[in-house]
Amino acid sequence: MGDPFAPLENTDNSGSASRQQNHDWIPVAPVPADAPAAPEKHPKLGMPTAKWTYRDAGGVLLGFVLRFDGKDGKVFRPLVLHRRGEKREWRWSSWSTPRPLYGLDRLADKPNAHVLVTEGEKAADAAARLLPELAVITSPNGSKGASHADWTPLRGRAVIIWPDADAAGLDYANAVARLVKRAGAKSVAIVSPPSSTTARCIVQRASACLSPVLERSGTARPCRGAPRDLFAAGFGRLGRLWTPKEVTRSL
Repeated sequence: MGDPFAPLENTDNSGSASRQQNHDWIPVAPVPADAPAAPEKHPKLGMPTAKWTYRDAGGVLLGFVLRFDGKDGKVFRPLVLHRRGEKREWRWSSWSTPRPLYGLDRLADKPNAHVLVTEGEKAADAAARLLPELAVITSPNGSKGASHADWTPLRGRAVIIWPDADAAGLDYANAVARLVKRAGAKSVAIVSPPSSTTARCIVQRASACLSPVLERSGTARPCRGAPRDLFAAGFGRLGRLWTPKEVTRSL
């Protein structure tokens, strides 16, 4: 299966002329106030089971990512405003690269907070609810989208990467570490989650009393009564905090 976030061909027509017409459409972001309303459902996939709204640092709409669950499993599709000449239209195609991060508004609202990068919007929202002291973000298209995202907003920030606990998650974490270092992050740390679970599952199990006090040394302290398995999993032991130079040497 190809990249669902790549520009989509017009499935109603065929031939080079149709493909050229699709390339004529240019993504529009941020979305102007007088833009047409976005469609509520996909013409073939139907109603979404989840929808994530992307906004810029000022809270202005950039577009959406939607999830659809069917007999063949889950499918994700971007929904972005495009224009061709004077015509504007919402299309099931992504932003131009580099693509915006999910959570830019949260990042701007907490300019001095540590930044937590998760794998996927669902994990980002779960972490943002349970770890409100952190600025939680992710890149579009999950573990496959790191290299296509714009990481420059993380310049000068202390970054923690919390991937899913699988091979793709490790690849994603390493890719993000390189990219945020290149973007000028102040420091980078990668959390080592337990096997056979995801960051989203871990944060969902977390007690409400979790106190993510991130010290200069890069450690986190649980408050009294916090679940031990959460910290054994790795979040309470962020391990070595890498400076940008050390990230380059380590990966």
